[in-house]
Amino acid sequence: MGFASLYPSYAGLQKMKNILSILSGFLGPFGFRKSGKDLLFTSDDVAIVLNAQKSNYSNEYYLNVGVWIHCIGGVNDKPKENICHIRIRADNFLLERCEQFDFSAIFGKYQVDEIDDVNVIDRFLIQCLVPLLEKLKSLGEIKNMYLQGDFDGVLINKDARSFFMNWQQA
Repeated sequence: MGFASLYPSYAGLQKMKNILSILSGFLGPFGFRKSGKDLLFTSDDVAIVLNAQKSNYSNEYYLNVGVWIHCIGGVNDKPKENICHIRIRADNFLLERCEQFDFSAIFGKYQVDEIDDVNVIDRFLIQCLVPLLEKLKSLGEIKNMYLQGDFDGVLINKDARSFFMNWQQA
């Protein structure tokens, strides 16, 4: 199920703005800022971009996370998610890895227009999304995740794979 199953029902663009507004307010203290339809974090090593993407087949939205690695592609403080070196569909990625959170509480029980407990959203962000984003801020953590196989099922472009393979051999 998509990330928007967490939020009250809004029509199309308004729903996306609502998702980004909630994420922006929550992730601001973690260094993320709103830039158009994206949320961005930048450091000397990486740029992380989050965006909400509407499904072509339903009214669900998916949360995409992109990681641009500056030492691979040059400094880019505002990359688009679709050109990033690492591209993650956050809800699918976290569903498989965030064991301490009962995803059935969000993805099974609630429909888009039924959720009324903002604490469920907060718990999801605190327990699942923020720890992932904090790891992605560190090139060393990204390397460890790659070497441990944590990125199985994640889109990693050829340049990034080569970078990590060379790093592994060094």
